[in-house]
Amino acid sequence: MKKYYNELNKTQMSLIVGSIMGDGSIVKIKGSNAYLSITHCERQREYLEFKKKLFSENGFDVTKTYERFNKKYKVKQYTLYVRYKKNPEVFNKLRHLIYPKGKKKIKRSILNWMDEQGLAIWHMDDGSAAVNVNKKTGKIRWRAIHLATYNLTYDEHIILQKYMKVVWGIDINVYKDRKWFRTNINATNCKIFIPLVKDYMHKSMLYKIDLKYK
Repeated sequence: MKKYYNELNKTQMSLIVGSIMGDGSIVKIKGSNAYLSITHCERQREYLEFKKKLFSENGFDVTKTYERFNKKYKVKQYTLYVRYKKNPEVFNKLRHLIYPKGKKKIKRSILNWMDEQGLAIWHMDDGSAAVNVNKKTGKIRWRAIHLATYNLTYDEHIILQKYMKVVWGIDINVYKDRKWFRTNINATNCKIFIPLVKDYMHKSMLYKIDLKYK
């Protein structure tokens, strides 16, 4: 990944990697250069506009917000297309690296580009806060943060687990949810994770780190 540093700086790379770990994807249409596509539903429209500003302020060229109606889920969706006009082929290279056979493949070298802001984007896209309350006593039994990583293989989850431990000092649990694997950060490790991402989160997404501490 070092070869991209001359074209994109650490912050730019972190924005991209955080996005592809979440709801973004690098799309390549035959006959044109690849680009980063980011889609959110109507209730996350404000968050999408936040992303639009964030990418624009960091040297990317961002299209207007496109609207469409998703018939399957019966919701409005909004999409941004992110390009890099200084070198339009950058996303072609990243597409080839991250989607070697047309499918996203997570490697440690890719994860290493995420900084705190990239982690925040990933969590805002695919994370959630979970608080389990005893219905009889009203006391909280456990707190956790979940990261929806269903699209990763078990081996990729292990790569992610090692990355979080070595780079951020965070232990994450990998477990099977029906046919897929996902991750969990327990209350102890949430106290490490939340301060890392909090200052980079949009106000509309702060509920994703609200573990109901008094």
